[in-house]
Amino acid sequence: MRLFVAVLLAAGACVAAAQGADPRDDTLESLKARDFVLKGRAIDALAEYRDDRTRAILSALLEGNLYYIKDTGRTVIVEDADGGVKTYDAISGEDAGIHGKREVKKLTVNHKLRVKLRGLIADFALSDADPDRRLA
Repeated sequence: MRLFVAVLLAAGACVAAAQGADPRDDTLESLKARDFVLKGRAIDALAEYRDDRTRAILSALLEGNLYYIKDTGRTVIVEDADGGVKTYDAISGEDAGIHGKREVKKLTVNHKLRVKLRGLIADFALSDADPDRRLA
């Protein structure tokens, strides 16, 4: 039975990879949980990617700008806009349109996670290949 479940999980992972699904999608889903320990693990998993998009996601989470669209569950980075919020897909950065403030829900963090996020973002900056970013 365990072998069957393992084969199903592997097949599902192969299908997701073939469809071009970003592995960060599942990690972003974990940030929607109420359990802050689970959110902390998700933040650690995101930090492993070490790219500019991940840095933007972690910064948005720290600054209170990481939300998800209630209808679709899509995780987005928001900016204030007339009549609502302008949203951008968290992973791809593509424009996700303007939504009313009641159509989106903020992803929350506690003090311990904010401290962790500050440390990770600083680590990103210190290890950046661009000298100007390291100094900023």
